Amino acid sequence: MLAPAGYAEFDRSLKDDGIVIKVIPESGYLQELREVWYEETDKHVYSNRNTLERFREHFDLVDRQRVHYRVAVNDSLIEPLVRMTPLSWGVGEKRLHKALGMKLTEITVDLSMVIGKKKSRG
Repeated sequence: MLAPAGYAEFDRSLKDDGIVIKVIPESGYLQELREVWYEETDKHVYSNRNTLERFREHFDLVDRQRVHYRVAVNDSLIEPLVRMTPLSWGVGEKRLHKALGMKLTEITVDLSMVIGKKKSRG
């Protein structure tokens, strides 16, 4: 989930009538952390447009389902969340510690599941 796509491998291993399901973040994904880490950059607002376009270059889009909800978090979950997300890569220690010190009670999950099949050849 949310991993970079290996499109050549998808194509190689997918049967002609098979489907691929990819999960990509939407604009609200972990917005509470994004606001702290990227408040003064263009990463403050996220768009998955490029990811979706790349998916469509490789597959015919069959369906797209958006999942958006907020989930409760407690203090013991903040550090694992901060450490697991690639959003924290390259973030300075000051901003990393600011996120760890936040009193978050909820975090936003905002994802799209895109379903595709091999491009029609014809």
